[in-house]
Amino acid sequence: MTGSFLDEIALGRYVPGTSPLHRTAPAWKALLFSAVAVASFFLQSATSFLVLGLCLAVCSLGSRLPQKLFWRSLRPINLLALFTILSWAFINHNQASVFHPQFSWQGLHTGGLYAGRLALITLLTTLFFLTTRPSEAIALGIKSLAPLRLFGTTQQELSLLVHLAYRFVPLLRREIEEIALGRKARNLPPPRGTWQKAKASSSTLIYIFVGALKRAETASFTLEERRVAENWTSLGSGQSTRGFGGWCSLLILAVLGALLAWDRVLL
Repeated sequence: MTGSFLDEIALGRYVPGTSPLHRTAPAWKALLFSAVAVASFFLQSATSFLVLGLCLAVCSLGSRLPQKLFWRSLRPINLLALFTILSWAFINHNQASVFHPQFSWQGLHTGGLYAGRLALITLLTTLFFLTTRPSEAIALGIKSLAPLRLFGTTQQELSLLVHLAYRFVPLLRREIEEIALGRKARNLPPPRGTWQKAKASSSTLIYIFVGALKRAETASFTLEERRVAENWTSLGSGQSTRGFGGWCSLLILAVLGALLAWDRVLL
């Protein structure tokens, strides 16, 4: 089905719960996950990425998240990860080039590590949004983008921009679902084969992109006429939560520290 792309995106989704990750302060959670993402570039063992992935799986289970939704977030990066592995496997060689590829096991290992980092960052992002209220994620995003004020962007404009961008995600998802339902209503057969699916997906994305531009233009004119940006005072502040993730944070930090030390010993 051509309407499944945005179903894999965790941005704008939130699964209510009372787990330690749900009660964790968004700033600390973002800092913790960012530290794991940065530390992944110092890991040189495939086993390390497997252990980190299992650690995130334990945190996801402990947070009672829908596991199908959690792991489905890896689907949009499948082709990119495969391309990364193959590129490194056939080009990372002294005598290899784009026109004369040559396979190397070292390149395959390096490409696998980059693909593992990509998958790990995707899972971290998914875990963050599924356990963070939208209002709190918006507030954190506004604070993170606060340095843009040095370039003349006011706090009101920044807040309004983040709010609108966050609200557009469900609209795009609903529009894709309507396109898929329209195909069913006209009894059009689903696309079969890689080429037909790619062609149908590209047509759908182009239609959505053009529609998003038109809606953005209409919204900008409406906001300008009503002077919304001048009177906008909401900074997206949600109900702040306190805490440092409980056992989830301790587990992630302990596993990460052990893996970094283990990789150092192997090197």
